[in-house]
Amino acid sequence: MKLRLESFGELRLIDLAGQPVAFPEKGLLTICYLLDRSLQDRAGSEYPRSALARPLWDSHDNPDIMANLRKSISRIQARQTELGTELLVFTATGVRIKPDAFVCDLSELANPDSEGALEKLRRLVGVLRQDFLAVLADQSVGGRL
Repeated sequence: MKLRLESFGELRLIDLAGQPVAFPEKGLLTICYLLDRSLQDRAGSEYPRSALARPLWDSHDNPDIMANLRKSISRIQARQTELGTELLVFTATGVRIKPDAFVCDLSELANPDSEGALEKLRRLVGVLRQDFLAVLADQSVGGRL
């Protein structure tokens, strides 16, 4: 099952029909974090599990946090099994993303393709304007009346 991760605006996973797919929030955050790191490093490396504790819980040396990380990994693995797909690959000591299992707006913007940079910027601005600017427009219209 090919899925799409939308990281701009509301963080969510959707199927090809555009329907939301339930997935643990910590799992979505992990995918975004690892995708960002891999885009920066230009490699699909495996990262230590402990590297996830800092961005997810702002700590890495607390035994309770590491227990929470193990529980989150179990929930993510169970959900991946239910979906019949593997977005994150966990080993005994590490984790990596499986980029061929999903598409993501973040990687689309980072990859050079036939689409020009201006069109990418237009799409990004369109996504960013959706909720925030709509609320501001509603407030300004309401203030004028």
